Amino acid sequence: MLTALTAAGGVDETGELPPILLLPQAGSYVGPRAEPGPTITHQYLLDDDENVPPIYRYAGAVDGG
Repeated sequence: MLTALTAAGGVDETGELPPILLLPQAGSYVGPRAEPGPTITHQYLLDDDENVPPIYRYAGAVDGG
């Protein structure tokens, strides 16, 4: 998860985690197409509970990729 936080911007100036993480997913698949599909961005929301370690819950793909 540390890599994901770093890729998404990490903590802010006060040391707080961001309330929303946006993580792109891209990849190439073996199949009939020569080009990879479009990048899909997924969002994760910080759980409101005081969890240690903090927990992000998957909230689905962001419209528009």
